[in-house]
Amino acid sequence: MMKALLSACLLLVLLSPALPLHCRYSYNKTGMTYNSYLETTCDSDKDSCEASVLRTNIIELQAQLLSKCTSSDNCFSGNYSFTAGDGKFFEMKKHCCNTELCNNATLSLSDRNVLAENGLKCPACFSKGTTQCKSEKTINCLENETQCVVFKGSLLEPPNISPISRSKAVEQQIFVPSTEEDLDLAD
Repeated sequence: MMKALLSACLLLVLLSPALPLHCRYSYNKTGMTYNSYLETTCDSDKDSCEASVLRTNIIELQAQLLSKCTSSDNCFSGNYSFTAGDGKFFEMKKHCCNTELCNNATLSLSDRNVLAENGLKCPACFSKGTTQCKSEKTINCLENETQCVVFKGSLLEPPNISPISRSKAVEQQIFVPSTEEDLDLAD
């Protein structure tokens, strides 16, 4: 009798679905201040929590804080930044974790005006609305931006898609270096 009861309990444990993860949810799309947050139950395809802070001026100057459920396949902790031509920049700090309500980190970004140049100079251009970008000047890379790269892509700006091309200095951990002196990104 005892073996049957123990076997039944083990079978129920094995057949029971895993408990869903709980994360903090908050979103401030207008600034860098933490407001209140909600506790949220993650969907079954979300196995991690994320906390991130973002600042960019690619389309317009914006800063935002976000805490949410996410998939570990799409969440990479770290500091990410690039500086492009025409004063365009993107900075993001992200923290990923996978325990209950673990995304409570208070993340912040340094004021760009106090970031030190690191001595690296990269060819630079920024072009919105076209896939061509000709580098005619260099930019001074900041802090951990240790590689020059060529990047070409499209930003989704509802309701249109805007092609962009740029050359920039980036942090080592996210891009592959480029040694191109003169950038012509035409197809």
